Amino acid sequence: MFHSKMIKGHKWAPSYSFFCLPFLARMKTFLIFSLLIVLNLMVYPQYCTNDNRFTEKAVFTNDQISTDQNVEYGSAATLTGEFQNLIMNIYYPGAAFDTMSKRPLIVLMHGGMFLTGSMANLDSACIEFARRGFVAATMDYRKGWDFVPDCQSVTTNTVISANRAIYRAIQDLHASLRYLVHYADNYGIDTAWIFGGGVSAGAFASVDLAFITPQEFIELWPYCNDPKFGTPLGYINTSGNNFTDTFTLKGLFHNWGSIIDRDYIRPSNAIPLIGFAGELDKISPIDSGFFEGCINYELIFGTRAIYERITEYGVCAEMNLKIQAGHGVYNTTYEQGLFRIGRACCFFKSVFCESCISSYYTDSIAANCSLFTNSDKSASIPQLRAEPN
Repeated sequence: MFHSKMIKGHKWAPSYSFFCLPFLARMKTFLIFSLLIVLNLMVYPQYCTNDNRFTEKAVFTNDQISTDQNVEYGSAATLTGEFQNLIMNIYYPGAAFDTMSKRPLIVLMHGGMFLTGSMANLDSACIEFARRGFVAATMDYRKGWDFVPDCQSVTTNTVISANRAIYRAIQDLHASLRYLVHYADNYGIDTAWIFGGGVSAGAFASVDLAFITPQEFIELWPYCNDPKFGTPLGYINTSGNNFTDTFTLKGLFHNWGSIIDRDYIRPSNAIPLIGFAGELDKISPIDSGFFEGCINYELIFGTRAIYERITEYGVCAEMNLKIQAGHGVYNTTYEQGLFRIGRACCFFKSVFCESCISSYYTDSIAANCSLFTNSDKSASIPQLRAEPN
């Protein structure tokens, strides 16, 4: 089944009154308008290319990718009070092989319930993004909380411990982004185009960072800075290092994660998101629910709920839902990982080209970026919903 909804485009045309202006006034208006066109061309076509860059197809070989391993982006106290050096791996096309001096950045966070996992889990994903022209980083973060395997044993203190772990992880993600922005010239990063994302817990942290402000976190979880519950953690945007650089995320690569509350997504902060989720996910329910179905944890909102809220505000998003599947979809083979990366690259390229559409898929449709790089930005753009027949 395939549904479409047309959205009308807009073209600028000078009114009759324009030609009634004095010559100098007309020239001034014309020059200002021309400058706006030039600025627009400088922002978008740089990445809205007609070649395979930023698409489902790699343009660089593995040998042409440079890597900086175990880059220390900060240091912060763990659950036990010991300081941990925070590190990440960074991948990017080598200067000898890439004609672009600036490239978009994507930072990925691994999963593991904020208890386990390693940044190395996403090394291969970063390499694939780099082979398509991105600068890609996978970052480690502080993990650990008072987890109990039995739902009946979950107490208020268990939930507080879990939320403090999430808070620390988000602090570390913010610190890694500040570091990369500060040293953007070293890696050829275009700080105007930064994407975030990850898998499971990493997707949870990145989407929360995108939509919840540091002050809102303080109000949401005041115990993160209450000495009664442990060492105060400070603000989201000041932990880990002393860099004060700012950034804005332009989109998210969201893999079977959730958000604390979808009401934090507002018209003023909604950004494009491509999501992957399983219909029967119990860890991160696609609409709303509790971790592992345990009502002793807080209610969370999953990938479909996030997708619906973003598109409700007229911002494009893509949902890839796998029917009769649980947590960790399209992740059991290398080819499935390439499927997700290919679709993400096509989605991000459509954002570059201002041809992004909202799409909902329940079939595993292979990426084809040529469908989303229409250079005629004034053309009507459909909103798509594709389901198996």
